[in-house]
Amino acid sequence: MKKRLDRFQLLELVSESASGSVYRADEQLPGDVTRPVALKVLPQINEDDAKGQQRFLEQIRLLVSLAGHPHVVTVYAMGITDRLPWIAMELLPNALTRTIREQPGESRQVAELIRQVAAALAALHGFTPPVLHNDLTPSNILVDRFGVYKITDFTVAGPAAVDRTRILATVRYAAPELLSRELGTLSPATDLYALGHIAYEMSLGGKMYRQQFPAVVDLKGGDYQGTPASWMAWHCSMETKPATIHEIRPDFPRDLSDIIARMMQKRIPERYPATEELLADLAKCSVAGPAAEPSAPQGVAQGGDVLAATGAAAPNQGEASGLHGPTGDEKYFVRLGGRTTGPYNLANLQKLLKQGQISRLHKFSTDRVNWQNISTIEGLLA
Repeated sequence: MKKRLDRFQLLELVSESASGSVYRADEQLPGDVTRPVALKVLPQINEDDAKGQQRFLEQIRLLVSLAGHPHVVTVYAMGITDRLPWIAMELLPNALTRTIREQPGESRQVAELIRQVAAALAALHGFTPPVLHNDLTPSNILVDRFGVYKITDFTVAGPAAVDRTRILATVRYAAPELLSRELGTLSPATDLYALGHIAYEMSLGGKMYRQQFPAVVDLKGGDYQGTPASWMAWHCSMETKPATIHEIRPDFPRDLSDIIARMMQKRIPERYPATEELLADLAKCSVAGPAAEPSAPQGVAQGGDVLAATGAAAPNQGEASGLHGPTGDEKYFVRLGGRTTGPYNLANLQKLLKQGQISRLHKFSTDRVNWQNISTIEGLLA
């Protein structure tokens, strides 16, 4: 690998896998300014490799569609240099792998992990048809210096109807249906299964977590990771279930333990069918944090391709409803197309607007019957 690629000076290899290599790099900007970035370099694409070019374009379109989401890693630029595709992203100090300790994690931090990552997944699952990440692991969840979780690595992401990713997913956190077609079809519940296992590991800490999988890891022999084959056998053994976190840690909130246990169910009908239902239960949890962000504006995915959000406005039903300006204590619902989120207070809406999660294309309502343009809320767009 060259020491320099396009305008990037490669400084250090951070990680390497079949999907590409990630480097810590400096980007040369105008005015003799440099910016630190994480540069992902994908496998070389030959001129006659139409499928490879199409996969890269799909990843670009998906990242563009998710731009601005607070829990998706920020992408600065992307391109192809000397047949090497690359993606330049914000450089974040840690992956979740480094923050999961040997000792048990604090329950509120676990709840916040689930909430923030689920908000990012809701953006993916909000496309039509739903787009799945398909490879959610602790190494694909980054943590910024403010403790905000962001998901990354959409190499094998794709519409639920496309199952080419089954053999590419990291086995340790993969849902049974991702490993075997005989165990079901891919759906948003597939990503939530992986998130459940990550939350389970974080809640127990490395030591107690390994003890729950005696058929996978060999503690006496020093094999703390387990082989892909042993993890695959465990996930696909439908009768094998780990103990709940509350059973292992009586101090851990039972309601949060129940949420994680439901996410980890091997049979698809026993899991959360949609991210919104998970977030609703989490909001009622005894360690619940602030309300989750809504998903990014809806787009369309067809034929294995992901298209950017269309920005089509919702029907104008009920707009002449006589809604009044905000007094500070109203609860608002937000809609784009057929998707409704909320309730939010005015401060929440202003925050989400600044983050780019709500725009003038959205509509709001206080009763989910009568809808008005967001811009009619006094001072919201100031």
